[in-house]
Amino acid sequence: QTSNHKDMHFRMLRYLTEIYKTYKLPIVQLVLYLGSKKLRMKDNIAFEIEDTKLDYKYKIVDMKTLDCRVFLESDESDMTIMALLCDMDGKDKNELTRAILYKLFVLSDGDENSYRNSLLKLETLSELRNLQHIVKEEEAKMIDTRISVEKLPSYMIGFDDGEARGEARGEARGEARGEAR
Repeated sequence: QTSNHKDMHFRMLRYLTEIYKTYKLPIVQLVLYLGSKKLRMKDNIAFEIEDTKLDYKYKIVDMKTLDCRVFLESDESDMTIMALLCDMDGKDKNELTRAILYKLFVLSDGDENSYRNSLLKLETLSELRNLQHIVKEEEAKMIDTRISVEKLPSYMIGFDDGEARGEARGEARGEARGEAR
C-alpha cells in the first residue's frame, strides 16, 4: 500500500471474509505500507450493538520503521531493493543507494539482464521516497564500469520518447515552413 486509505480496515475485513468463505483456512493479514507520508490507516474495527459484536484487527507494517540493514544483508535482489524504503538509521541516502547498487551487481553474478531488471525496479521504488535523482546519480557513477547505459530500460524509454518528440517538432517546423511559402 503506497498511500493512506481511509477505509483500509473495511477493505481488509472484506478480504478476510471473502477468502475465508472460499477456502475455510486460517488467515493472517498484513498490510505493508510503503508510502512516504506518516501512516494513518486504522488497523481494526470494534463495536458492539445489542447482541452484535465485532472485534477485528490486522497488522500494518510501515516500511519506514524497519531496519534497512536486514534488507541489505539479503541474498535476494527484490529484498535488497526494498532497503531503499526502510529506516536509513541516519545513513546518507547516497551511501545507502551505492550499497544497494553494489549488492544488486554482486547478486546479478554478471547477468546483465538481471542487473538491468533490478535497476528498473530500484528506479521505480525510488519514486516512493523522491530519491530518483540520487538513484540516477549513483547509477551513473557505477554504469561506466558495470553495464552499458544504452541497454537500461529507463534509458531506452527516455531515448524513444525524446526521439518521437524530436520527430514531431521537426515535422511541425517543416509544415510551418511549407505553409509560409
